[in-house]
Amino acid sequence: MSDGTRLGRRGFLGTGLVAVAGLGLGATLGSCGRGGALSWRADEAEGAFPDREVHLDLRLPAGVEASAAGVALTVRTPREVLRFELPAPEVSGGRASFPVRLVYPYDDYVAGDYEYVAEVVAGGTRLTTERPVVYRVRPMAWFS
Repeated sequence: MSDGTRLGRRGFLGTGLVAVAGLGLGATLGSCGRGGALSWRADEAEGAFPDREVHLDLRLPAGVEASAAGVALTVRTPREVLRFELPAPEVSGGRASFPVRLVYPYDDYVAGDYEYVAEVVAGGTRLTTERPVVYRVRPMAWFS
């Protein structure tokens, strides 16, 4: 039962289902419309640690042509945010796969969370990894 100012149970459920369906459709159409993608290889990114090589897979949007791509790696550390320019990978057929070393930027031990985001610019298109690679350096524990 509804008094006009509030949604009844059916109205609430119906509105919720329409909203969820709209979000799903929007996400599907949005990703198809963009066409390009930049992603870390999940099997390598899950077990990340300092200085590990993790591959990036690049797929340019349809109609964008490039033979090389500019790559930058942004590292959020417990102390600061750093940006590193990386060697340009070769792009063939709008695709590239290349290793990126998860740079540990300090000479000493710095405990905390490290987050890595890659950005590629190719053919006038800028792509960023949707999810960062994250790992934690735990504080040292001394045992007696």
